[in-house]
Amino acid sequence: MYCGGFGMYLMKIRPYRHPLGSYEIGRHVLEPGRHVTAPIRIVFDKTWTVTSDTKTIKEKPRYTSNIRKDKTKEVVHLIKKERHVPWKIRKWEALLRRLPSAHPERTKLEEQLAMSRAGYRGETSMDYHLNFLPSHDCYVLHDLRLQGERDTYFQIDTLLITPHFLLILEIKNIAGTLYFDPSFQQMIRTLDDKEEAFPDPLLQLSRQKSQLQNWLIRHKLPQAPVPGFVVISNASAVLKADPENRDMYHSVIRPPSLPYSFESLQKKYAAVTLTKQQVQKISRKLKKFHQHHIPDTPSEVEPRLLRTGVYCPDCHHLPLPRQRGGWYCGVCHSLHPQAHTASLIDYALIHKTTITNRECRTFLQLDSPSVVAKLFHQLDLPYTGSYKNRRYTLPLEILARM
Repeated sequence: MYCGGFGMYLMKIRPYRHPLGSYEIGRHVLEPGRHVTAPIRIVFDKTWTVTSDTKTIKEKPRYTSNIRKDKTKEVVHLIKKERHVPWKIRKWEALLRRLPSAHPERTKLEEQLAMSRAGYRGETSMDYHLNFLPSHDCYVLHDLRLQGERDTYFQIDTLLITPHFLLILEIKNIAGTLYFDPSFQQMIRTLDDKEEAFPDPLLQLSRQKSQLQNWLIRHKLPQAPVPGFVVISNASAVLKADPENRDMYHSVIRPPSLPYSFESLQKKYAAVTLTKQQVQKISRKLKKFHQHHIPDTPSEVEPRLLRTGVYCPDCHHLPLPRQRGGWYCGVCHSLHPQAHTASLIDYALIHKTTITNRECRTFLQLDSPSVVAKLFHQLDLPYTGSYKNRRYTLPLEILARM
């Protein structure tokens, strides 16, 4: 295999499966496990290895990359910040898992969870279309939440960083007939003969552009144009606007049109304003200053009414008794050695991100302080305080990867 200079070889590849499910080479889509021979040039991240005898990718890349046919340029789309299930979805799931079935707030929480899941599905549906962007070096950051001025925060669904511009994608997964009303800065949704007003996505996008530009200035980072699109990801939605509403026609798109809109931006912003090093620096800074958000527990939900105990990761039955160094589910007859980790995540989402030995015993329904101390030691949780007053930190992002 040859990866230097501008020469190419015919080579056989077994692609590694990534979150999008396949790699694209030219017009060929490589599904996981399929071999394809094509004249391509491949640029590997340093964490990739290829065996010389089988030409098979052996390790997962540090960043997801889309590999495309190109005779003159190294073309890599790097996902510098991947999309994960939002913490607010996990928060609503944790509350509903432990809320009594007859609680009056249950219906409201189920509606909030359904809306959050719909928004997340809309965002993930865009990931496929990012695969078809024109050949161009591009860093992708999903689900950014940054601190703005005066202790405010702003969120960006997807940000594409290129040497020419920083592109914001504001993704909406809303069904029905959507009418963009600039006069009153709202979007009106008609569904099942009912009208409902939503905040104007174009106004949201404009605010995000301004906030991102100000954020770059405050952090002394290079400036570049910041265009953006509102992407209506729901395929069944009907879009309407007055003919004179030019902003809507230029800034609101469907997912399949993203590659063509991206090409138009490349022509509009043809000048290179950022070096490769500056693009990397901006992406690193944005990822470093990202802050995840966990919504507050509704005041109507009293923590003392929530069910405690470890739940089964298979059937969600709770509480599970601890048996033989694990947690036994009498419903599906399975033993789960690490089921307490997910329940500690529930505790952190619902209550607080620190916990004592006594609080853990109460929540996991354990009697032995030594058993809890052993669980904390196995999880290698950071702590403060002396032995009797020791308080452990529950790092959500680390626990979620266990």
